[in-house]
Amino acid sequence: MVTNDLGTFPTTEDVGFALPRKGGGTVLGVGDKIILREPGGSERVLDSCNASTNSPDVVKVRWNDAKIAPGGELFAGSMAYDNTPGAGALYRISQNQSEARTIISSVTISNGLDWNVAGDHFFYIDTLSYGLDAYDYSSEGIFNRRRVISFNPDSELPDGMCIDSENGIWVAFCGNQKLNRYTLEGVLTESVEMPVKNVTSCCFAGEELDLIICTTAAVGDQESSQAGMTFVLEPGVKGQKMRDFT
Repeated sequence: MVTNDLGTFPTTEDVGFALPRKGGGTVLGVGDKIILREPGGSERVLDSCNASTNSPDVVKVRWNDAKIAPGGELFAGSMAYDNTPGAGALYRISQNQSEARTIISSVTISNGLDWNVAGDHFFYIDTLSYGLDAYDYSSEGIFNRRRVISFNPDSELPDGMCIDSENGIWVAFCGNQKLNRYTLEGVLTESVEMPVKNVTSCCFAGEELDLIICTTAAVGDQESSQAGMTFVLEPGVKGQKMRDFT
């Protein structure tokens, strides 16, 4: 249901991700902590989920992108504030929040992630690996990593991503002004030219899931007065429904 209501609440540090919870509330990646926020506003930190766990003490690490898996787990990735190579990781947090397991280590910028419609394959971007990788997925974890797309390191910096209801993979590119759609096999099917330089992420929204929301970054883009704004696109295809965390 669309209410057109707007709301805000303060956080103590940078927010890497914010995802809905069952029954209301939000799960947040704030700085290097994961916070469960209740509908009434009370919060508690998941002590087992610290983005700095596998990082050198001298490197300050934060949460970045995250999504809820078909099995209900929270997949959340981290990165260093200064992009230190290998300081980040991808974690799998169980539905009951009792276990946080590292499933991909030595990540530089953990970014876009999503699952195909059948829910048996996981797709993932570590931005500075300049590639989109696929894995087999089950409730036990992810397996059998393979490269689906290799991007041009001189001109393509892949950022956030999402997968639509027809298994099209939408990838946002930071630095070269575009949002691309690929098949699961990595074939480019559409490229949307954006009015700003840094396209950072994308997700489907709307009552019919027929809109794409694109975020952008103003840093390093002095040419456009729209840099840093959020855009709404009508892609002509519907998205998948977002899953909620517990």
